[in-house]
Amino acid sequence: MGSEKGGKKKKESSAQSTGFQFNAPVTAETQTFINGNVDNLNIQRGLSANELQQLNLLFQPIKEQVQLLPQEQQKEAEEKVDELHAELAKGQGADARRLSQVVDAVVEMVPGALSAVVSMFATPVLGALVGPATNLVLDHLKK
Repeated sequence: MGSEKGGKKKKESSAQSTGFQFNAPVTAETQTFINGNVDNLNIQRGLSANELQQLNLLFQPIKEQVQLLPQEQQKEAEEKVDELHAELAKGQGADARRLSQVVDAVVEMVPGALSAVVSMFATPVLGALVGPATNLVLDHLKK
């Protein structure tokens, strides 16, 4: 059952180890995003409910442009816009490279949304919510 070391028996466990388990309370106030692995855990809080409302208002002009697309193109464009929203909802934890990729896809699918996207990323409100990633995306759009 075990090996002897120094006259004591060491019990071997046959139970499987579960490793790391994370249980976060779900609230309407914030979103929590966890990146990394157990060795390099990075926990970031997303935007509060009030900040998400501000973000939703910023998305209105883009969503209006999506509604102008032909019906068969709207669903895919809405999914990309939602993907952009989800990344921005990470707040200061938003990935600028990922934002640039999604913005490129949105602008390609919804050409009329370019000015709305630039306006949204240029607002001080989004800069305060997301941080320096907004400037990096604006620089990317200028290219």
